[in-house]
Amino acid sequence: MNYSINEKNKRNLVKLLTIFLVILILILLARYFYSLYSKKDNIQYSHNTSDKNQTFYVASDIHYLSEKLTDHGVAFEKYISSGDGKQLNYIDNILNAFITDIKKVKPDFLIISGDLTNNGEKESHLDLADKLKTIEKTVRQSL
Repeated sequence: MNYSINEKNKRNLVKLLTIFLVILILILLARYFYSLYSKKDNIQYSHNTSDKNQTFYVASDIHYLSEKLTDHGVAFEKYISSGDGKQLNYIDNILNAFITDIKKVKPDFLIISGDLTNNGEKESHLDLADKLKTIEKTVRQSL
């Protein structure tokens, strides 16, 4: 008798799992088809219809450090010699050259990604924002 109760429970469990899986699959399929045919979230797509080649400038992981945050002393020299590849002792020169080049070339798009400042210092963010404001209207689209 005990054997038939366990067998009955197993069959009921299998039925419940089957029903659950069918419902789950139906929900996932409904969500998939809804996303295909629903209105997109204010995303506008465009393509280039002109014959003009478009220029992109990309800068990544600038790690900008405000001049106000360093005295270029012994501790700073030790920090930059740690070999992490950041060019903190030249970052102002590099960024100024980049900005000069952007003003000269006037690319259609400018993409700046990654770590913008060295370690997220507020002063570095503010100074970098001031520098980037000088080129904001030079490019058609800044990302």
